[in-house]
Amino acid sequence: MSVDPRLVAYKSRMRRLTLWYGTAVVLVIAAVVAWVVVFLSDSEVAHAALHTASTPAPDISSAPTSASPRLAWTSDDELAIGEPFWQGTVITFDQHTVTGRNGADGTATWTYTRSDLSICEVAEEHGKTIAVFRRDHNCDEIDAFFTTTGKRAWSRTLDSDGQPTNGTPSFAVSENTLLLTTPQQVHAIDPVGGLDRWNTLAPSGCTDVKAVLGDNGVLVTQNCRDGQYLLLRDPYAGDKDNDKPNPKLQLWREKLAEDVVPVAAGAVISAYEPSSGDLIIYSTTGSQSSRVPLSPRPGASVVPNVTTTSGVDVVWMGGQAYGLVQAGQSLAWRQALSGPPLVGSTATDLVAVDNSSVTVLDASTGAPGASYPIRSTPAGSVAYYVGSGLLIGRGPTTATTGVAMYR
Repeated sequence: MSVDPRLVAYKSRMRRLTLWYGTAVVLVIAAVVAWVVVFLSDSEVAHAALHTASTPAPDISSAPTSASPRLAWTSDDELAIGEPFWQGTVITFDQHTVTGRNGADGTATWTYTRSDLSICEVAEEHGKTIAVFRRDHNCDEIDAFFTTTGKRAWSRTLDSDGQPTNGTPSFAVSENTLLLTTPQQVHAIDPVGGLDRWNTLAPSGCTDVKAVLGDNGVLVTQNCRDGQYLLLRDPYAGDKDNDKPNPKLQLWREKLAEDVVPVAAGAVISAYEPSSGDLIIYSTTGSQSSRVPLSPRPGASVVPNVTTTSGVDVVWMGGQAYGLVQAGQSLAWRQALSGPPLVGSTATDLVAVDNSSVTVLDASTGAPGASYPIRSTPAGSVAYYVGSGLLIGRGPTTATTGVAMYR
């Protein structure tokens, strides 16, 4: 029986098509597998390790500080900015790892590591730990965790709405805002949910130099082609915020006769003028209301730190603490201290690291009270009360490493 040549040709054609189809499928699968491998090798999945705490570290309740506190534990890590201690957990970090530590003994209760990215800064605020990572020279990736357990709270990048964060920002943090300042912009983020509060670009021909965050606003210095400017911005209103009557994002902007360093935007709005050695006090409309000469005069390259308590702004610059009475806008006292004072165990006390001791100061008079011996610390270190102990680490104006707990 003869075979129809058309059937033979059809079968031959189908075999070729089946072979081509099978080859194409194999190639597509191979390409997908290769893409997945490359994608995963460059993603968080391949380089991240999160080890959460099954139970939070035990809370440490307040108690009187021992007259001679003993060293309980140390770490070579850096201390987080903001509130580095929350309930029973201390937040520290190194180049690639954020660590939640048991405040009592320093053991790690949780960790988050990115082996492919380095850490730019870590902040802790009211139970949220916020880690900013560097990718391709820009600090623009953020992961946030619950401080007590390390469980992830939120993640985001900062390149949004065509306003990328380029380079390494300076950071400031308050209960309501994480502030990042680069020469191109000032960016405010809600630390609770990670959403943008606002993002302000520097005007054409200007660069943002420094910004400080306070309840009255964000005080920013700008270098422009025609000179330096100082401006105060609303700390909360968003760029598209319409829930306030006539929101005024930029409260005022003034051209300066001399360069200044922004100091505070809280109860007192102030900036330091290195050429005169004066602390300039500004009104809420931007006019100069008074000048307070600082003696001894801080250097020209100082980085100020401000603590507000009990009607006093305590400005620390260049190893000197100046107590500025808010009501009279006058200098009430000064003390030489190696580190900036922070609010102490009460609203009327300050606590400061001074080389190899922790000193308690009266906020109104600057008079020293109790003193606790510790090992020698780098200039700019700060002290926090933790239960009956003292947590020592880098201050907000320094980048020194090392954490120590005394109990």
